[in-house]
Amino acid sequence: MIEYSLTDSFNLVEGDITLEQVNANIQGACLAHCVWEWAKTLQWPKEELDNPAWGITWFELMINFIIASGEFPPIKSTGHGSSAIFVPYQSSEGAMQLSSRRMASHLCLAFQNLVQCVQSLSGVKIIPSNPRKKSASMLRLGFEGKILTSFPIRPVMQKAHETMTYVYQYIVQLNGAKILKLPLDNLVVDGILDVPHWEYETNATTRYRNYLKLRRIRKKHDD
Repeated sequence: MIEYSLTDSFNLVEGDITLEQVNANIQGACLAHCVWEWAKTLQWPKEELDNPAWGITWFELMINFIIASGEFPPIKSTGHGSSAIFVPYQSSEGAMQLSSRRMASHLCLAFQNLVQCVQSLSGVKIIPSNPRKKSASMLRLGFEGKILTSFPIRPVMQKAHETMTYVYQYIVQLNGAKILKLPLDNLVVDGILDVPHWEYETNATTRYRNYLKLRRIRKKHDD
């Protein structure tokens, strides 16, 4: 999978995301921008491949995002909507969270929510909209749990070698566990994406208000 390549591919995401859209992302503007720039690096096959072994899981996508962007999905420590409190995964506060909130499966769900939120706000399909339990990519690497929610097609990714090396090492450390129960320790990130440095993030209440406003506008436009 490290040497995986395509002769005919395309990018789902092009152009820029707006300031209004990133400021409406519930998990923060910086992360929204990172997701957008990361999605622009993914090259997807134009046709679905017959071999499901070449699909990809959310977990693999998340690891590639972290390595490429230098950003981890945050941990939601408490609350919902406007009252949600997110803490950086690598912060001292993040390290103090319950082990169940630091395990990769929990972080993977946060990453899915992040991607889906940015997709909803931008109105642009960031990744294929047909996830299903089909890909055998992690089974090929020795994962013994149930097949994770995944996509039947696999993109060409930047930093594929680093991504799949870490995925394999993580699976080995699971020692036969059937869920992604370990935290993401010793993950070396490169931060190769060209994203602005955000010194100030709006608070959760403002972000949620912006989110609802943008969703109303988009719904009205779609109707």
